Amino acid sequence: MNKITILIADDHKMFRDGLKEILGKEKNIAIVDEAADGIETIEKMQSKQPDVVLMDIDMPGLNGIETTRQILQDHPETRVLVLSMHSDSKYIISMLEAGAKGYILKTAGKEEMITAINTIASGDSYFSSQVSSRIREQLQESRKGKNTRQHHGQMPLTPREYEVLKLIAQEF
Repeated sequence: MNKITILIADDHKMFRDGLKEILGKEKNIAIVDEAADGIETIEKMQSKQPDVVLMDIDMPGLNGIETTRQILQDHPETRVLVLSMHSDSKYIISMLEAGAKGYILKTAGKEEMITAINTIASGDSYFSSQVSSRIREQLQESRKGKNTRQHHGQMPLTPREYEVLKLIAQEF
């Protein structure tokens, strides 16, 4: 059985060290490298070519959304799993449009993270229950056709964002 190779992209060293400690105990996972920002992540992709990138959104220089776009442009076979504190649908949709295959919150536990890694490495998508709930809520708001988002200073969904949310709600 081949190990799933992983590159960790997060600007917090303690968080990266924690992930290495947790994932280093898994027999089917190998951490090949880590990066503290988007530029470093893209540079390390060239030599390491991991199966999965664990991607933070908020990083200095080049954020996780743009980093994901660039990685997948050059390495379309790579799977990106977002590990973020952001549960707002605008971040979720932006990362999905950039090509991420999974999205879990940093509040998730070890077992859920390992499940997510294995799921996206096998070619499927994975979204934590909180992320899925947020997507369903956004889709329901869009279906109702209410303008509540405009009253709260948020932009309505674009047709593409609506399409992505609809597919996610259908578990694609």
